[in-house]
Amino acid sequence: MLLNVYDLSPSNNYLFPIGMGLHHAGLEISGREYSYGSQGGIYEGPPKEAGGARFRCQIDMGSFDGGSKELNRALDALRHSGSFGGTSYNLIKRNCNHFCNALCWQLLRKPIPAYINRLANVGDC
Repeated sequence: MLLNVYDLSPSNNYLFPIGMGLHHAGLEISGREYSYGSQGGIYEGPPKEAGGARFRCQIDMGSFDGGSKELNRALDALRHSGSFGGTSYNLIKRNCNHFCNALCWQLLRKPIPAYINRLANVGDC
């Protein structure tokens, strides 16, 4: 499972080296990328093609040994929990990075790197 990280701002060229930045993220699983946005909730698409965002890097999160049944079960659980519905999106409190963290936790029992969503977490304070 791969975490694809994208830049949403040119300032990331200066912020990324110090562990900050405005990022979009998606989890690549079996050749598809899963993410979350304000335009309809959880969605999937081709990897490394987040519209309007520049691909920054890819982080290997580990091996997901389950199949499509387990993946769909995890996605449905996140959709129906109320946390990642289409109207639940919030740039600071519930964004694509929060979704990637929740899905990674569901499938691998590990979080994504904290610096990916650090700017939103600082904004939440």
